[in-house]
Amino acid sequence: MEISTQLQEKFLNERKNDINLIIETIEKNDRKLKQALSEASGLSLSVPSHVRLSNFTRQTRAVIRKVYNYDLPVSIREILEKTDQEIINFFIHYKHIQPALTLMKFLENNYQNNEQEVNLFRETSKHLKQIKQKVENSELYNWIKQISYLMMGQFGKNQIIINLIPIILYADNRNFSVQNVAIVVYLHELVHAYTFLGFDKDGHQWNDSPLHNEKKDSYIIEGLANAYSVLILTKLYPETENVIDDLIFNNSTEKYRDFVNRLNFNSPRIYENLRRAMIEFKHNPSMSYQSFLNIAL
Repeated sequence: MEISTQLQEKFLNERKNDINLIIETIEKNDRKLKQALSEASGLSLSVPSHVRLSNFTRQTRAVIRKVYNYDLPVSIREILEKTDQEIINFFIHYKHIQPALTLMKFLENNYQNNEQEVNLFRETSKHLKQIKQKVENSELYNWIKQISYLMMGQFGKNQIIINLIPIILYADNRNFSVQNVAIVVYLHELVHAYTFLGFDKDGHQWNDSPLHNEKKDSYIIEGLANAYSVLILTKLYPETENVIDDLIFNNSTEKYRDFVNRLNFNSPRIYENLRRAMIEFKHNPSMSYQSFLNIAL
């Protein structure tokens, strides 16, 4: 059995609770997020009730499937196959190292009268720091630091894929809760699903627009996804603030962060301006990113 397959099985077994938390969090908040997104964007997964259904010869409801992916990404499998086994073993329990160091420091400070025990705490801390340094100097750890939206979730072919292991690794690395990361990742992909499959006020989907075109402007697509994500998350899930800052406003990829860093989220017309820009983009396939900004900002 390959090292990566062994690690995947061991990791999934060790992190059953986190996996269940991710799935439970998404399922529990699914309806709430969809309702908030429909209200914010004006898009719906079904043809609006005021539209005459007799005029339709196609589907009147869009179905979005959720797929929970338990596999390790191919890119990390390749790294694992050339990573020392000791590093891999430490890596599985990496999230526990810093709390253990904090505990050792506390014990050292509170058992000053017992030199033997203080020395034991110091030696344990020294060993833990060495382990931590080994992990953080590895190519494996560097890969985890680069985890992006694309690695944690994708939307395509009427389904949202939630990649469980990358979400857990990202949360561990940033010291975020898996629930908060799951909400942010799922909502981002849900906005993509709505812009591609959602019905507008006239009952039309946008599969004939640049939002459904392989040559679409990714700055606009990702900008819309993150803008609506920030609007909804800050209102309904303020506890996700740290994840929003790291994954959206400070994202290492420019197309994810550019638009949201230009937006004035306190503007009294932000929802209308966003929707106007989105609709104009639908009707004008040649619209440039700058033209989109002129409407949205």
